[in-house]
Amino acid sequence: MGLLRVSVPPSQDSGYLLSGRAVLVVLGLAATAVVAAVAAALVRFPRRAGRRRAGVAGPVPGLFRLGAVCAVAAFAFLALLFPFAGAHHPAFLPRAWAPLPMAAAAVVAAAAAWAVRRWSAADGWTARHRLAAVTGALVAHTAFGLVSHTRDPLDTAGLAVIGAVMVLLLHRLDDRLATGPAAPIPDYR
Repeated sequence: MGLLRVSVPPSQDSGYLLSGRAVLVVLGLAATAVVAAVAAALVRFPRRAGRRRAGVAGPVPGLFRLGAVCAVAAFAFLALLFPFAGAHHPAFLPRAWAPLPMAAAAVVAAAAAWAVRRWSAADGWTARHRLAAVTGALVAHTAFGLVSHTRDPLDTAGLAVIGAVMVLLLHRLDDRLATGPAAPIPDYR
């Protein structure tokens, strides 16, 4: 949180900065929320470790389709929340309408989470499917950064190189998963 506090504000609208006392309150609330989420996860998830839901009727999407769905969902989520291409507010709407794209982003995230959870419970789900979903989201995140956050050619080139290296490494990992022995998929739900 401290790193975010010092790195994000210089790149954001000065109207988003909080005063000294308000910053302490917000950081305290955020820290409390993180501790509560970790405690809840530690209490809930160990009981479910090792158990996988019974297979769900219906096919698992192909790797490319799964990656594309996750990429579109991640890009849409980011595009709805962050102003880009000269916009001063999310989704090119006036400030008063900001809750609309925020709600739409929440719907996109919930729909993507529901779909991936359903697909991952099917019998045909593999580690390659998980990698395809993650790859789609990572590629979309990098693409959105190229569209929205690069200000000069050096930034653009640097992010493009990082994105290309990321795609090559993820492709290499996929090749290794495709040719290696099938290992059981740990269930982290």
